Amino acid sequence: MKGQRAGFTVGRSGRHHILALCAMLAIGATQAGPAWAQAPGQAAGQAAADGFDASKLPRIAGAREIYAGPATTVFSSPQPIGPTADAVAAALAALGWQRFSAPDAASAAAPTMRTLTFKKGPQALNVFITVAPAQNNAISVQYSALPLRVDLPFTADAADIRYSPDSPSLSLVSAESPDALLDFYRRQLAGRGWFLWSEKTDGRQAEGGPSGTLNGRGGSAYYISDRDPKVTLALVLQKTGDGKVRVEIKPQPVGLLRQMRATAAANTPAAEAQSVEPGGDVFGLPVPRPRKGAGGTNYATGRDIHAEVLASLDAVLSFYRGALAALGWKEDARGTAIGSNEAVVAYTLPDGTATLKLARQQGLTTVSLVEKLNRPKPQSAPGLGTPGAGMPGLGGVGDMLQQAQQMMRKAEQLAPGAKAPPPGAGSAAAALRPLADAATPVPLPETAQGIDFDGEKGTLSFSSPSEVKAVADFFRSALTQSGWRAKPGVINSANMVQLDFAKSGKDVSITVMRMGPSTNVTARGSGLVLAGAKAERPTPRQDARAASAPPPSPDDLVAEERGGLPVPKRTTMSEVAKTPFRRELNASVPMEVAVVLYFYRRELGKRDWKEEAGGRVVAADAATLRFASPEGPAVLTLGRKGGETTVNLALRNPEAAKTAGVLPPPGKARVMFGNIEPREATITFDKRAIKVPANAGTKAPDGPMLDVAPGKYRYSIKAGGKTETDEVEVRADETWGLMIGHGGVLPLQAY
Repeated sequence: MKGQRAGFTVGRSGRHHILALCAMLAIGATQAGPAWAQAPGQAAGQAAADGFDASKLPRIAGAREIYAGPATTVFSSPQPIGPTADAVAAALAALGWQRFSAPDAASAAAPTMRTLTFKKGPQALNVFITVAPAQNNAISVQYSALPLRVDLPFTADAADIRYSPDSPSLSLVSAESPDALLDFYRRQLAGRGWFLWSEKTDGRQAEGGPSGTLNGRGGSAYYISDRDPKVTLALVLQKTGDGKVRVEIKPQPVGLLRQMRATAAANTPAAEAQSVEPGGDVFGLPVPRPRKGAGGTNYATGRDIHAEVLASLDAVLSFYRGALAALGWKEDARGTAIGSNEAVVAYTLPDGTATLKLARQQGLTTVSLVEKLNRPKPQSAPGLGTPGAGMPGLGGVGDMLQQAQQMMRKAEQLAPGAKAPPPGAGSAAAALRPLADAATPVPLPETAQGIDFDGEKGTLSFSSPSEVKAVADFFRSALTQSGWRAKPGVINSANMVQLDFAKSGKDVSITVMRMGPSTNVTARGSGLVLAGAKAERPTPRQDARAASAPPPSPDDLVAEERGGLPVPKRTTMSEVAKTPFRRELNASVPMEVAVVLYFYRRELGKRDWKEEAGGRVVAADAATLRFASPEGPAVLTLGRKGGETTVNLALRNPEAAKTAGVLPPPGKARVMFGNIEPREATITFDKRAIKVPANAGTKAPDGPMLDVAPGKYRYSIKAGGKTETDEVEVRADETWGLMIGHGGVLPLQAY
């Protein structure tokens, strides 16, 4: 859902990062007990059914209990956040709880909050540790049940566990031998409804016999299930340099098993492909085709990708030597060894090292490419965590509330009277120069790519390999030198910066956000509108990018899970935000709209989503479809940007919203007001002066609220001796919160 404001604009690419914070204005204390213990009666019933009881989990020395229930338990700690997190983790580990993180997570320790996730048998646990203003800034620890849709077993000695409770994805390191691990997973997965697949019969393997295939690098096995005959699990074991084994479990279509049988039958020198071609990338690292599958993980200190290529080892080796050399990687002869069935190539990078390993296995060449950096990549700021990285807030309100308050307090950094960070402060990055051929009303940095400018609508977007801070510093400097006046922004963090400028009655709002390996920039405002402008043709860069995109293959249209929602395998960006009332997927896919539309109609139909005729729009470069799903109404929106198809899939849960008191009256929109300041504030909304008490909405949704007709509404508030005026657009059946802070007003969509 779109929300537009004159002074604070968060585009679709940025808004989904803060959707998980919205519910702090909308989840109420519907019963006695703390505000963050949402629906304890219902949650406790589910927790009890699963045998989970948060009230029986360990406390640490000196803890003071605040609230205890089966689904959620909260206590305060006399120690700082770091020692508290260590003590809680040690106490849970002593009881057999194993800590894990999300598969694609890269999280840094924040000074004011920690989120830990654990699993023990068929139960999962979320631990949220933060500073609690309502408890005199004591350190608060919240235990809450974590929904476990897919249960995959951990070995007893598992380390570096990457696991998704929502989809069959697991990675860990074990000291057990490959054959012992194959036996372990055969037993454990059988108890969970997964059975070893036999290539000979294309069905269940008979009792006895090997538990998989062993090779010099480790081993592998494939599992099928009667519960979901369309999906198989691939278990891959890979020896590490320190004598341990990395275990990976990932889903794949069952049809690939039949393809393996056909490939193995045709595995003769005459049938083997002797050349490959570029087949896209995974986390910015190249993968060739024809291939059977590919995947990877993006860590704070590097990346690793894996692939199974239907070609000879020599062909794959030649491809990677050329592709990695083009990236500036240098081969290190000291770590390189080339054989007939295995190859290892070591590389030195400008900021680290990498190792490429190839091996022949079951008629194909397996690829493992591991990059290790000398220092961590910039991480998500508190409140702007990597989606899917164990994002707090899915089990209660306390964490979402804390994140929302932190976002507002960031406004103090650029509030009236405060000095903006000097360009280059805290960063060794060189200042960016202006792009020489930029045909836009504002200068662009020299690293801008995929420029999409619409002078008629006043919108601009592009991506850049430069860091967020470098791009933000460029705009602060370049626009100020061009006579633009900087206005205070609300977000100024390592991974996201929001900038506002004004000049001669015109305005420009710019959002700079790090998304995967690229920084995405979106801007809009009257300062970008060209008089008499017509819709522009795509720039030559866009045309070249679209023309270079390879046509889709059946492998590209394999569905992968992102937060319980499907995305095509060939996706350059995908992120999911969740609240108790809403899930939203945003993705970019380098395929045409018609192909992506076909994919979603097919995949959503498999999930029993029913397409509705009302509101359907299908064109060559855009599409909007509405669905009725088992969880609630959903909207799929496809568009074109930078030579790719953009995907927005939003699913709402009206029953959960109704239970929490968030659901607006039919045909209306609800606006709720909060105030994190210690004194009363007055906001003028739609020409009505509304007094918002101090700290309203920080413990419960106890601030004023209005049910209004859909439309655009202006609001204003006095801050720093000046009146700041903005606008919010609300649509039927939406709920928005307006949170007042020192930096102004932050609009958040809760439902």
